[in-house]
Amino acid sequence: MEARTVLGVLGGRVGRSEGDAEVPELGVPEALRRRLGAELDAEQRWAALVDHPALVMLAAAGAGKTRTLTARVEALVASGVRPSAVVVTTFTRKAAEELGERLEARGVSGVLAGTFHGLCLRWLRASGHVLAADGVLLGDEVRSRAVLEGVLREGGLSG
Repeated sequence: MEARTVLGVLGGRVGRSEGDAEVPELGVPEALRRRLGAELDAEQRWAALVDHPALVMLAAAGAGKTRTLTARVEALVASGVRPSAVVVTTFTRKAAEELGERLEARGVSGVLAGTFHGLCLRWLRASGHVLAADGVLLGDEVRSRAVLEGVLREGGLSG
C-alpha cells in the first residue's frame, strides 16, 4: 500500500481533493516557496503553505509527516508568525525531537513541539500544578494515596 498523507484543516472540511476551492497560501519569500516546491509533493506543499491557523496531518509511517511539519513551521515563521506562537503536537518523543533538530538546522528556534502528554505536563509545571517533587501529577490509586499520605504526614495531620 502506498504511503499517502491525509490532510485536514480544523474548522473546515477534512481532506483535500481536486474539486476543492483554492485555499489562500501563506505569504512566504519566493525562494522558500521554490525550495519547498522542490522538496515536497503536492499534498505536502499544500499542508506547508495553506493559510490557516490549525492543521491536522494523519499519515502512514514513511509518508513524510516530519518533513511536512518542518516545512509548515518554517513557512509560518517566514510569513511573520512568532516561533513562540507555534505549537506542534506529535505522537512520539522521537518525532518531536527530530522535528526540533530539523527546525534548528533550518535556523528556526523557539517553537513548542512535543507529545500531547509532554506538552500538557510542561504547561502544568509552568502553572505550578505539579504536586510531587518527582514531577508526578496524576497517578493510579496507590500512587495518589502515597502522595496524599506524605502531604498529611508533612503537615502533622496523620496519626
